[in-house]
Amino acid sequence: MGRATLIEAFEESLCAVWVRARISLGGATLKAVFDRVLDDAKARHPYLGFVEVTFAGVRFHREDARPQLPPTEQLQAELDQVVAELVDVLGNLSGRVLALPLRAAVESARMGPTP
Repeated sequence: MGRATLIEAFEESLCAVWVRARISLGGATLKAVFDRVLDDAKARHPYLGFVEVTFAGVRFHREDARPQLPPTEQLQAELDQVVAELVDVLGNLSGRVLALPLRAAVESARMGPTP
């Protein structure tokens, strides 16, 4: 899988988590959690600066990301780690109620639309 495809899958995963968790947690709480997790991730992986969280959801500025991306295998591991951390924090916040639905939303987003 190429880096551009990994970035698209990352975006789809984050958007799926946002849509599913917003139902339960609301926009303000969800934005605060996304901000915290992504700020921590950006400290470790500065190239993630292309991800922006607003009250409307997650926005990607891909034009800012291209030259800074790490090699494909490293990128995949780092992006997967960010999604896992986000799902874990949201799962803990909800008393594990959201953990399975969020994992299912991520898996569904990674598999793409059903024909």
